[in-house]
Amino acid sequence: MSRFVIVIFSLLIAAPSSAQTVRVRLAKTTKTLHLKGTLDCAGRKVSGPRARALGSRLQVNGSSVAKGLCKGAGRFVYRGTAWDGGAELRLYGGALILVASIDMEKYIAGVVAAELLPGWPVEALKAMSVAARSYTLWRIGARSKAPFDLTADVSSQVFRGLERVPQPVRDATRATRRQVLRYKGKPISAYYHACAAGRTATAGEVWGKDQPYLQSVVSPDLACNRINWRAAMHVKVAGKKLGVGELKELRITGFTVSHRVKELQAVGTKKTRLISAQALRKVLGWAVLRSADFTAEIKGRQLVIHGHGSGHGVGMSQWGAKGLAERGKSYTQILEHYYPGAKLR
Repeated sequence: MSRFVIVIFSLLIAAPSSAQTVRVRLAKTTKTLHLKGTLDCAGRKVSGPRARALGSRLQVNGSSVAKGLCKGAGRFVYRGTAWDGGAELRLYGGALILVASIDMEKYIAGVVAAELLPGWPVEALKAMSVAARSYTLWRIGARSKAPFDLTADVSSQVFRGLERVPQPVRDATRATRRQVLRYKGKPISAYYHACAAGRTATAGEVWGKDQPYLQSVVSPDLACNRINWRAAMHVKVAGKKLGVGELKELRITGFTVSHRVKELQAVGTKKTRLISAQALRKVLGWAVLRSADFTAEIKGRQLVIHGHGSGHGVGMSQWGAKGLAERGKSYTQILEHYYPGAKLR
């Protein structure tokens, strides 16, 4: 499909969406967590709870909490992240987690404010709003038994609260309210990333399964602040992370269709192993290996990596959206470019 079709639903149909909330895990810790706000902990009102997990028990302000759950509604702040809505402290996966319940549209505005830089074109802000909303609804639909929909970090979407949301972001979110990218009637996994360095990747390159709306497309993001980067790590540290002893060579053995690294051979003093570029990013650290578009060599006692772009490369490039907006493209055209075949409804 060459153009998006925007379908406007009646107020009766759209009303449930306007009241939808998102459950976001803001923290997971085995240490003490301090939350500003008031919660109900098994019938006991606690203001400013200090909580921690003690084995299978939840302890709040020095007392154990029956059923390991505290929850409440109102205004809350955790480490500078502020929101109005709900909050829960509970035990999950052997740790203490903090889950915030936030109105969908307020949450989307908070995500856009955290993901993009100030002063970006309004059409890029609108495109980001739709992508974030679509991804959120897809995650809600795909949620397992976890007591939250998303996390507040790069493993889902970055969210830093609602206090520092610029007015242009609020306006962009409002202008695209309830608009969602769909494929065969369902919200799409509208992945996005910071910078593609000229061309995006397919979903299959990164996660092994392609999606018709996540293709490799040209991306005008060469002005991005991470178009070129360099990282270095001592060969002993790199080799230990890779489990091969001291690293002697890191040889690229295959490339993907978008010309990113697919697989490498790590040669060490103890063993040699094959590793995918995505696994290598995880092992060395996302902040070290910012993308799978890189070269690597051993210089002296250092593993030196030169790369391009930032993120997994799938879906919309945020800097590319900025570039298209600066060329006069509307947010619908931007979304059509990065998610071909999806419908905006």
